[in-house]
Amino acid sequence: MQNILDHLKSQQETALSELCDFLRIPGISADSKYVPDMQRCADWILDREVRRKGDWTVKRPMLEPGGWAFEFANEHYPDIDDTAIVLLALQHARA
Repeated sequence: MQNILDHLKSQQETALSELCDFLRIPGISADSKYVPDMQRCADWILDREVRRKGDWTVKRPMLEPGGWAFEFANEHYPDIDDTAIVLLALQHARA
């Protein structure tokens, strides 16, 4: 348990910094002046896609990993509900 707490504490500054970077991006708008901000937001999200294989590959070794998880310490298990929300956001960013 102490290892988990130590890991979380060691990642706290990074997690808060990344969250603050994301929150500084101006809000979504149909106004064309926000297109660069929307692209920056989409790039930020795309950079955080989970692409590492987890233990789920024991039963599905041929599948490529891909998706998103809204936890900073989750590098192996993208969540289907989180991924669905990200895909909706990316679709909106492309519009």
